[in-house]
Amino acid sequence: LPPIIKMAEAKPLLERSFFQRLLENLNINSIMLDTQYRMHPALIDFPSKVFYNDLLKTGIKPEQRPTPQEINFINKQIPLMFVDVDEGYERIHGSNIFNKEEVELVCKTIQTLLPTRQPNLSPMDIGVITPYARQVKEIVERLSTMKVPKGVEIRTVDGFQGREKNVILISLVRSNEDSEIGFLTNEQRMNVLLTRAKCAMIVFGNKRTLMSSDVWKLWIEGVPNVTSARFLNECLTKQNQITDQHQSSSTKEARSCTNKNKPRNYRKTYSK
Repeated sequence: LPPIIKMAEAKPLLERSFFQRLLENLNINSIMLDTQYRMHPALIDFPSKVFYNDLLKTGIKPEQRPTPQEINFINKQIPLMFVDVDEGYERIHGSNIFNKEEVELVCKTIQTLLPTRQPNLSPMDIGVITPYARQVKEIVERLSTMKVPKGVEIRTVDGFQGREKNVILISLVRSNEDSEIGFLTNEQRMNVLLTRAKCAMIVFGNKRTLMSSDVWKLWIEGVPNVTSARFLNECLTKQNQITDQHQSSSTKEARSCTNKNKPRNYRKTYSK
């Protein structure tokens, strides 16, 4: 990814990468790698059309990228969801920005999916990406107060470049009355954001703010699963309740079986 250039007069000099300069100045022929083997085919449609002139092919089938069964609130055929966090607002800390409402919803989603509740999804399978370092810090700190196993990778867009995870959660942060989205307008960073997930992707953001950008508007309008933060929160709460009831029932059954299997003269014995 290129550096973030704020001064208009510096952009012509610094916005192009060294690799781009080599290709242009030395007149070198380049070849596009046009087949991807990372993402579920349904996830590659938008990046291919917008960033690769609709030339990107997929070398895998949907059944090779199954949606984890723990994510039962998403369409398995198109494992992509946008969550409109319409009641959340960005906050400014120095020169950085964060969004508490998105932090809470992202962390609750992680807590619902992880092995303390679900046995089949590992923390190593989940990645969280956000444009702002302060949002990374807020999510890390909030997770540390919850009963969540360690291992979830939480990074900025730049930090996640070249990485991939089975499940990706994206927190876009920006939510304001002026519909200002800062460097979210950078299509190279948007491309990295939307191409890290192998099996499923959930994006959290403020729809009204994001719709001010032509490219984000195009993406949102193409997402088949758009839901409100309130609805997702209800789904997560219900799933947690069902899981807790199941675990409680399983624990009682296990204790009952243990007691039945004890001999009448049962005593604890300890090896010396």
